[in-house]
Amino acid sequence: MTVDFSSADGPNSLSTKGGSDGSTACVSLVGVTKSYEPGSPPAVCALDLSIRAGEFFSLLGPSGSGKTTTLRIIAGFEAPDAGVVRLDGADVSRMPPYRRDISTVFQSYALFPHMTTEKNIAYPLRMHKVPKPEIKRRVGEALELVSMTGFDGRLPHQLSGGQRQRIALARALVSRPKVVLLDEPLGALDLQLRQSMQIMLKQLQREVDVTFIYVTHDQGEALAMSDRLAVMDHGRILQLGAPEDVYYRPANRFVAGFIGKSNLVPATIQMSGGRAVASCGEFALRVPDTALPGAATLAIRYEALRARPAQDGLDPSPGEHLGSVRDVIFLGDGLELVVSVSGVDLVVKVGGQRLRDFERGDRVLVGIDPNDIVVLDG
Repeated sequence: MTVDFSSADGPNSLSTKGGSDGSTACVSLVGVTKSYEPGSPPAVCALDLSIRAGEFFSLLGPSGSGKTTTLRIIAGFEAPDAGVVRLDGADVSRMPPYRRDISTVFQSYALFPHMTTEKNIAYPLRMHKVPKPEIKRRVGEALELVSMTGFDGRLPHQLSGGQRQRIALARALVSRPKVVLLDEPLGALDLQLRQSMQIMLKQLQREVDVTFIYVTHDQGEALAMSDRLAVMDHGRILQLGAPEDVYYRPANRFVAGFIGKSNLVPATIQMSGGRAVASCGEFALRVPDTALPGAATLAIRYEALRARPAQDGLDPSPGEHLGSVRDVIFLGDGLELVVSVSGVDLVVKVGGQRLRDFERGDRVLVGIDPNDIVVLDG
């Protein structure tokens, strides 16, 4: 059931009607830098970032990349050493967290163990001295929004991990913030629950039309839920864009290696008859003709490669290369093959097989479409 949080409750009320056109900057960071120790590399370095109103935006990167520090600066838990943080155009760089129209959901849920579900959700409203009848109504709406109606009298220890996470979300939304920050909120859940919560989170964000800023090191979460995402490392954004753009058109070796599984192959690009050809050890590949001559790295997604058993007397088709299977890894939904092609190891994913077609030592033909190759600087 859709819960309408809009009404005459003021400009900060949530609305489940309509959607954002994404044209308005809700959160902006300009030249933001943060260091924790003098002389040490900054946790966040001269960061420029603009997040649109109503979008699901993810900060993705490994541990130590600066994503959580960025989130804490937006929340007001950390003050930047330099730069400006704006919320709806207003400078909030030195504003304390409780004065920012922002809610945060933590991985640990941070529920009060001695309070019922109802009291946990109502807590931020009580702190703002909202009238009791209004608190009761809004808590009921929040419970319905996260499909937890009827759980209002339970204590946190009487709830499952997924249920506790839903209550934490309800508490974050009940105060009707402009922005909800989520710091690896699914990290403590098992795989199946994480996947179901991903669907719920994205549906919920669309329904309430509030800006979500999500921090994760899990590329699958970021790709599945985000309207846009920023890949971070060493306090800097290395690439920002829609999930499909970042996945299929990585900007550099780090992004290509961090998101998904790519073969990163050193090569030399040459032009031959107006076409770009990459020399990779003892074999050559057609690559997009926009590639520039010189040293390069080829990024080829493992699921984009094709493999079939080589048969004696049959020549390879155009774009196929003869190789030998060095290893076979069973993934459940498919096989991962490590194939040596003229001394270059390529990882190939093939679909699930009840009767396996590939074994170690098999001769195989690996097909590579030039359109699936991304040419990166060497």
